[in-house]
Amino acid sequence: QPSPILPQHIQDLKRCGIIERMDPKPRVFAGRLFLTPKADGLQSRALFDARRQNATLDWCRLSLHGRFRLLRPYHQILVGLATQASNPRIAEIDLKSYFFQFSWSKSLAMAHNFFTNRHTYACIAPVQGSAVMPLVAQTTSAILAEAPSVRAHPWDWVETGVNIIYDNILIAGEAEDVDRRWRRLITRLEYAGVVLGDTQPPTSCLT
Repeated sequence: QPSPILPQHIQDLKRCGIIERMDPKPRVFAGRLFLTPKADGLQSRALFDARRQNATLDWCRLSLHGRFRLLRPYHQILVGLATQASNPRIAEIDLKSYFFQFSWSKSLAMAHNFFTNRHTYACIAPVQGSAVMPLVAQTTSAILAEAPSVRAHPWDWVETGVNIIYDNILIAGEAEDVDRRWRRLITRLEYAGVVLGDTQPPTSCLT
C-alpha cells in the first residue's frame, strides 16, 4: 500500500539524507512511511510502520533481550531537584533529529523500504518505528553524557544527577560540577558530530 507522502516531502527527506530511491524495486519488506507534525507546528517527524521488520528480530542475541530502564517521574523529579546540592544548578539539551544522525547497513536500509508516487525508497537512516532504535539512542546518549548504564538502578542515576530520555539530556547538581559536566558534554557532542537542538545552559531555573 502506498505511503501518503507528498512529492515535496520526498525531496526534503532525500535532501536530508534520510531516504534514497531504490532501483530495481524490491519484492519484500515493503512498509509505510508517515509524517506527523512536531510540537512547533512547523516541522514533521517521519515514522515508519516497521511491524513486519520488528517481528523478524532475534531478541535472544541482545543482552537481556534488549531491555533497559527509563527513569520514572519520581526519580526524574529527584534528579532535577538536586536536593543534595548546597548551590544547585540544572542544565538541559535536546538533540535534533537524533535517530537520523545514526547510520545502519545497506541491508537494513533495503529492508525498511516504502512505495509512493510510483517509486520505492529505502530508509538509509534508522527509522522511528524500528524496535531496536530506542535502545541504541538511549545507550548512545548515556555514553555521550558519561551517565550510568541504561540498565543501572534508578538511584544510580539520581546520585549521578543525570536523566536521559533518548534525545533529551538533563544534568543537575552542584553549580561547579554542573558547569564542568556541561562543558564536557557539549565538547563530546560536537566531537561526535551530533546536531544540537534547544539548549539550556546551567541555570538555577529551567525556562
